[in-house]
Amino acid sequence: MKANLQFSPSASGTYYNIGSVRSKNNKQYKVNKLLGEDRSGNPEIIGYQVNVEANALEINLDFFVFTVSGIIDSPVVGDIYENNSSGFQIIEVKLTGGAGTLACIKYSGTNDPLASGNLGVVVGDGDAIIAFSSWLDNYFLTKETWYFRLYFPAESKKILFGSRNYFLDHDSFINRNEIVIHLINLSFIIDKDDYSNYAIPVSV
Repeated sequence: MKANLQFSPSASGTYYNIGSVRSKNNKQYKVNKLLGEDRSGNPEIIGYQVNVEANALEINLDFFVFTVSGIIDSPVVGDIYENNSSGFQIIEVKLTGGAGTLACIKYSGTNDPLASGNLGVVVGDGDAIIAFSSWLDNYFLTKETWYFRLYFPAESKKILFGSRNYFLDHDSFINRNEIVIHLINLSFIIDKDDYSNYAIPVSV
């Protein structure tokens, strides 16, 4: 069962694809027993180790972080701005005194933003024009912790992981189609009573 590893800035926010997992029964997604001993010395399950390994083709694909200033009416998550004939939907706002960063996902178009310039509002009630001095395309890598989930598109089901640290294997490899692959790894322990939440996908 193919799944997408998705991330979000918040538990209730929109989730975005960052990698693929071939199957929850495959070595790329494992929920393994952690065994201890009860008072009689007999083995018992004390928890589970969850391991996720996702193939990521493009860590930075279509995610941009704009450095902005001079904002009076702040945009909000979901607003859409444009630059260089492409649209960018805001997924995170970090501003202090009208300056800071706007994290966006490319909403339309194929062009990257200009090196600096203005973002023009398309949808939203924030400033009509927002000046930016630079941008980065490594939004996912700006944090060590995200809210993660597995999403199974064929069934429209999910497994929520909550807020977790991730580890990126920077030693990428090339698959048989000569495509560069990076590996995103999650590893954490859950309580034994939470097993079903991580073993059985639920409807989105």
